[in-house]
Amino acid sequence: MTKVICLPFAGGSKYSFKEFEDYNCEGIDVVTLDYPGRGGRMREPLLSETVAIAHNLLPQAKALIGNEDYVVYGHSMGATVGFELVHFLMNAGLPQPAHLFVSGATGPAAFSRTVRNWHNLPKDELLKILKDLNGMPEEILNNDEFFDFYEPIIRADFKAVESYAYKKRQPLNIPITVMNGTREPFDEQEVKLWGDETVFPVEYMKMEGHHFFIFDHVSTIINTIRERVSTKQSTNYYG
Repeated sequence: MTKVICLPFAGGSKYSFKEFEDYNCEGIDVVTLDYPGRGGRMREPLLSETVAIAHNLLPQAKALIGNEDYVVYGHSMGATVGFELVHFLMNAGLPQPAHLFVSGATGPAAFSRTVRNWHNLPKDELLKILKDLNGMPEEILNNDEFFDFYEPIIRADFKAVESYAYKKRQPLNIPITVMNGTREPFDEQEVKLWGDETVFPVEYMKMEGHHFFIFDHVSTIINTIRERVSTKQSTNYYG
């Protein structure tokens, strides 16, 4: 059994990948980590730095790994958190994952995310951004009381993304698979920056949809993870 350690997107929690956890795929056990300040860790203070979030997750991840094979999967903000978490795990002398899977994200060294400043937008403009991303339930976005509860979480996460300071390190000795939606506004060259982060050829995949395409392709993503783990090979076919 291979454990899939999932890292949520901005505003997400341990419940964000419930559809993935409920998907029955032989040989795969999906577990989502919870960031401080939401979900089962609601009473803990929010963190607004990507590296601090990844370091905070180290005890959770360490407890999950044990002697089992595992991979790491992160979407959007979770892709960068996952990338940093893998480095923390390896620096701590823990077994490395068999694979890193990321979706909805440009490479860690991409500059574009740092110039958005979404975390400082007025409430009405922030709401428009979130509606355009189509990743948060309408009942939250259209209910002032609900949104007032989630707004600090969203702003802290956006700040973590936008203030992320990339640090160049030795490439990882594990394969990376990058999955993005066909209608995401990413620069292809910034996506391909993932190629600098591993000694293996990076596998690039595109699936129909916008930023939260992952929820329309749960079976494809889960089965891709299972197949890559079972074959332990990576193929480059971006385009």
